[in-house]
Amino acid sequence: MNWIRLVAVFLGCMWGAHLSAQWWKGISLEGTFHIGKIVKHTPKLTYTPPPLTTGFDLNIGIQTYGQKAWHQLQDYPLFGVSLVYFDLGDSDQLGRAVGINPNLTIYLRKRPKYDLRFQVGTGVAWINRFYDRIDNPLNNAIGSRLNNITHFKFISTFRLNNHWSLQAGASFTHFSNGAAQLPNFGINIPALTFGIHYRPRPLQAEDFLQHDITKARLKRWGFGMHLGLAYKEIQAFGGPRFPIRIAMIEGLYHLSRINRIHFGFEYEFNRAVYFFGRSVFAFNSEREARWRSSRLMFFVGDEFLFGNIGINLQAGAYLGDFFLNVYPIYNKLTTRYYFPAFGRPKGRMYLSVTLKSHLSIAEYIGFGGGVVF
Repeated sequence: MNWIRLVAVFLGCMWGAHLSAQWWKGISLEGTFHIGKIVKHTPKLTYTPPPLTTGFDLNIGIQTYGQKAWHQLQDYPLFGVSLVYFDLGDSDQLGRAVGINPNLTIYLRKRPKYDLRFQVGTGVAWINRFYDRIDNPLNNAIGSRLNNITHFKFISTFRLNNHWSLQAGASFTHFSNGAAQLPNFGINIPALTFGIHYRPRPLQAEDFLQHDITKARLKRWGFGMHLGLAYKEIQAFGGPRFPIRIAMIEGLYHLSRINRIHFGFEYEFNRAVYFFGRSVFAFNSEREARWRSSRLMFFVGDEFLFGNIGINLQAGAYLGDFFLNVYPIYNKLTTRYYFPAFGRPKGRMYLSVTLKSHLSIAEYIGFGGGVVF
């Protein structure tokens, strides 16, 4: 895949959309170029970041316009999915990345000819060059072909007319496999962006539906429980993968119908730490081995609700002196999908995907589920 093909795909999509505009109400096509540089976020990286990293993404967006009451509460956000391509700047060591990235865009400011948006997305990416102890020993950022891609974008949009807009802004893109296969220091790319946005059949002001959202009583307090599982390697590249078992209890406080605070305690048992500690005789008993291979944490998080989807930004601190625990704090980005309410008091079960990291270094990608009341 190269630049010419990607641009050709983008122009072809826009031309096809123009020919069948009657079917495209609320749909948009957006092409964005990224020009940036990989940052050396840890001195442990053994390669030299190239001077330039470039990328392109083609995003298909769906503009909400009040089909649900929460659309109005969130100021009518956009859902999208992007085809992402990055030339990482060094074809021998780092290679190229291609990914699929579902995303959500919210408006920070709206004006008749201008708006400011924030976009967040997470998906999967395939990277063609990764660590190999013989063929590619200096790439200790990426240890596998299949990786997570997470991106953030701040976008300024300037409308030329009802159909066409120009865009400029900044992005941050992260690639890693969540330590499922070492090495995994990850790749972080801040970049400047510019692009073009096309709406075949733009929505008009009268298309946006209004709801009476003042009648229903807001339940302020709640609580929840969660169980999760992740896998990671430790120490040896190409070694076995060990499970991390996760449990959590949390309290909830609704700031509004679309935003709530989470707080509580998490527990993790890291089988990789347990196995390594036992192999180097770091523990005096089985009880000590299990306790010091665990993690107990206190956390606070802020969750933004978009209908059945919740995006939770969380930070926490470790409580106690645990084996191989060198970081005092951690952070998580979690996406939850909530199922319909049941029972009394009303509860909602959910499934979740979590990226846990310490500053800019990912620890794991976890999957789980739970219930909130």
